[in-house]
Amino acid sequence: MEECIFCKIANGEVDHARIWENEKYVAFLDVNQAVKGQALVVPKEHLESNIYENREEDISEAMLAAKEVAKLLQKKLNAERVLTIIEGLEVNHLHIKLYPYKKEKDEDFPGYKFIGGKDRTPQELHEIKKEILE
Repeated sequence: MEECIFCKIANGEVDHARIWENEKYVAFLDVNQAVKGQALVVPKEHLESNIYENREEDISEAMLAAKEVAKLLQKKLNAERVLTIIEGLEVNHLHIKLYPYKKEKDEDFPGYKFIGGKDRTPQELHEIKKEILE
């Protein structure tokens, strides 16, 4: 099997805007930012993208890693909360998407503003990464 892009990022073969890491997981900024600070949490080990096809231990570890990253994003980006999506599409490697959420003035329902986004340049991602890590 040819390694997937998330394996390459997690193993350091591809340089990306990494914002957090522990022994088993890594988090980096999504190149397609629907909202500022949108990040992905992925295991360093290649796991099935359908979360329910994985062992309970792996699911628990993934959620605990996502919780740590969400706390970091919430604090550093002054977000009201961090929204979490685990759809397992596009890349067959377990990944949890995190979206820092700030309620807009007079907003009753945020709708689906977190779907799709603008590709960011490496420089733009570096600036967001710098803000999170400072």
